[in-house]
Amino acid sequence: MPGLEGDELLPVIRAWKPTIPVLVISANYDLETQEKCIKRGSTGFLPKPFEMKHLLNNSLIFVEFQNPTDQFFEQYNK
Repeated sequence: MPGLEGDELLPVIRAWKPTIPVLVISANYDLETQEKCIKRGSTGFLPKPFEMKHLLNNSLIFVEFQNPTDQFFEQYNK
């Protein structure tokens, strides 16, 4: 991402929409990168290359565990 690393974008996303799920997809798969993303607000982490089933599984987990009474849904159901 030109000018901004993905993990640097996480606090911006969290300030904008605190409850939105964020899945980081990165070619830098090491424990340090994963921990940094989680500390900065990532909901999940998927290393590249990945199989489509892993992306779908992560997406389904976000949808399944999203509480419909969360602030995220309340603002769209008004």
